[in-house]
Amino acid sequence: MSDASPPHLDDWSTFQADLARRLRDAPSGEALARRLPYSKTKINRLKSGRQRPDRDELKQLLEVAGKAPAVEIETWVERWELLMQTPQPIVVDQTEVADQTAGRPPQAPSRRRPAAGVIVAICPTQAVRASVALILRVSPRRDLAGHVRCTSGANVSGVWVFEPGLPEVGDFAQPVRPGPDGSPVFEARVLDRPAYQFHVGCGGSRIEWKVKGYSDTISADTPVNLVCDDTRISASPPYTATCTNQP
Repeated sequence: MSDASPPHLDDWSTFQADLARRLRDAPSGEALARRLPYSKTKINRLKSGRQRPDRDELKQLLEVAGKAPAVEIETWVERWELLMQTPQPIVVDQTEVADQTAGRPPQAPSRRRPAAGVIVAICPTQAVRASVALILRVSPRRDLAGHVRCTSGANVSGVWVFEPGLPEVGDFAQPVRPGPDGSPVFEARVLDRPAYQFHVGCGGSRIEWKVKGYSDTISADTPVNLVCDDTRISASPPYTATCTNQP
């Protein structure tokens, strides 16, 4: 993505859980095995978050199983690449730490799950990243909904909701649908934050937006009624437009 922003602080367990949620409504592994060069068993493991995908598997799953737009696939791949470059923290059992501190010999490996928040980091920088990743994983979420339209009358091809200044830390809304009054409505499950920004696709498809609209920061308490002026766009690709909130 072209947006300059701090890196997405993450870990593999969060990534795979997020991917599983993203693909929960995808076709069955058996159906996807007829369209992808993988076995049904492997597809089911990738979809459920039990197996870490490589770059090609991630892109193909999102495109074929998740029908994701190009901008979403790009975000997932960037997140994957960042994790590949980032040494992950080692989480250890709290009992083992206590034994070593008291001078007792280490016990046999325990089947108990490690105590949350007990992290031995590879270096101080990794300790900070691991702490933030833990915060992101346990942060409360909320449902966010609103109205959105493109002034040209083009279809709304997608809505990306994110924390201001962190466009890589966000969530795609469910496919836009007509509301009770006929106007397009979006719904998203997002991190509970005091404010949000939005990227909106006007025209094109979920895979490839024709115009990408950008909103200003909108308070979480403010009703969302985004109007994206895709009749006034940048002179050359990628075509961008301004979205204003009219609550």
